[in-house]
Amino acid sequence: MIKIWSKILKDNKIQKDFTLSLKEFNLDNIYEYLKDICYNLKIETPIILPKHKTQLEEFSVTRFNSSDFIDYINFDFLVLEYYED
Repeated sequence: MIKIWSKILKDNKIQKDFTLSLKEFNLDNIYEYLKDICYNLKIETPIILPKHKTQLEEFSVTRFNSSDFIDYINFDFLVLEYYED
């Protein structure tokens, strides 16, 4: 089983987190995963750039900052990290 751990960070502290469980991880479906995560965290869905996909593919982690969101956010980062359970 694959899990994507998402966490909202403010001042280097976790404000909220959510774990999405998947049978398989496909990078082409990252937007769908991100929509589910953001819905559960009650935040808007950020824009996914090629760098986010590259970071996930190479390092299994990526982060979204305020420039990746259309509206103002009251946190510093949204971090996604996937791993096998």
